[in-house]
Amino acid sequence: MIVCKEHKRRVELIFEVRDIANLLGHAPTAYEYNQIINCRENRPWLPDSYPWWDPSRRCLLELNVGCWGAFLAIADLEVPSADLLRAQVKALAEKLERTPTKKEFRDSPDTADISVVYCWYQKWNDFLSDAELEVNSEEVLVAQILELANVHGRTPTAEEFRNSKYVTSTMKDVYYTFGSWDAFLGAAGLEMLDIDRLPIIQVQEVAKALGHTPTKEEFCRAPGTMTLSDVHARFYYWNDLLRAAGLRVKNGKWTPSTK
Repeated sequence: MIVCKEHKRRVELIFEVRDIANLLGHAPTAYEYNQIINCRENRPWLPDSYPWWDPSRRCLLELNVGCWGAFLAIADLEVPSADLLRAQVKALAEKLERTPTKKEFRDSPDTADISVVYCWYQKWNDFLSDAELEVNSEEVLVAQILELANVHGRTPTAEEFRNSKYVTSTMKDVYYTFGSWDAFLGAAGLEMLDIDRLPIIQVQEVAKALGHTPTKEEFCRAPGTMTLSDVHARFYYWNDLLRAAGLRVKNGKWTPSTK
């Protein structure tokens, strides 16, 4: 019996992905598959490189399959359908009365594991678009940072944007849409913060919120503040920062440490 090379390769790939599924205890995402195959073949993980160096893309090209989820179905691996995922994210959007974030989808008890989304879609926004939900467009992102700027009374930092309850987007959305944080601020018509004055601004804000001069620990616990190592790059002693901010200084020196 003659077995064609294409059929043999197809069988090899199917058994390979089943083996990885047994190893993980679930159907692998394209990312998990790439990590394991490249580790086995002693290659670096290069997601933007030529397809031959990206095992999942190479696999789909060899089998002429349109998406990773379709390949898993060919391998008889159980994966929630794209229809089910779309229904789940729509139901969550109705509950929240807005488009859910990846974290909200991941943390919801009524949705599948978020890794399954990437069996069918390369990007989160592709998933949202297919579910006919509003994606994080330039207008949505700009509206969110302007709302946050209004709350702070100044241009927010990237860390404040990342941790804010007023923001439903991620920093990845920002960089994917605008390319850089500075370009994002420019599109929103906001001035870039003076990085050397940022520790002073933040310690003043924390002091105002607490009603007293903050300790290093209180400063660190405040959401969106700089790390102590970054503060130390500008003010070696904690009391030097407090003096620059016009706050009451206690005796003693600051011993540099990390946040």
